[in-house]
This record gives sequence, C-alpha cells and structure tokens, in this order.
Amino acid sequence: MERKNWFQYLIDMTGRGYIDTCAEHIAAPVDKPRWKAWSDTDLSKVYRFYLLRTLGFEVANHNLQEHVNMIIESKGSKK
Repeated sequence: MERKNWFQYLIDMTGRGYIDTCAEHIAAPVDKPRWKAWSDTDLSKVYRFYLLRTLGFEVANHNLQEHVNMIIESKGSKK
C-alpha cells in the first residue's frame, strides 16, 4: 500500500510538552493531586520516566521523583 501525503501529528494537551522536551525536563501532564490516578492507568508511564532519566532528563518537580519511586517500590514488593 502506497502512502501519499501521510503526516503524523502530535497534540500537546498540556501545552508544555514541546518546551519540556527541548529543555530535557520531565513533568507529569497532570497536577499533583491527580498523579496517583495518572500513574495507575498505565505502569509504562512510570518506566518511561526512568528511561528519560537515563537519557539525561532532569525532573521538573522533586516530588514527582519521589512519587515514581514509591510506585515502583510498591509494584516490586508485591509477589
């Protein structure tokens, strides 16, 4: 199948994604009170956080780092 005029679009729901990416900052796309619901919906988000850290990205909010660590520890301790 030939794809002519095929484009990909990115919608930045937060309005910060492009700026954060260029500055190599990691920020959750939701406010702190909603972090648990955000991280519980898809655990891969939490693991991508660590991937970005290994690539040199800095955390925009230290509390976010603590939240992610807590999620990983709680998932890892369950057997």
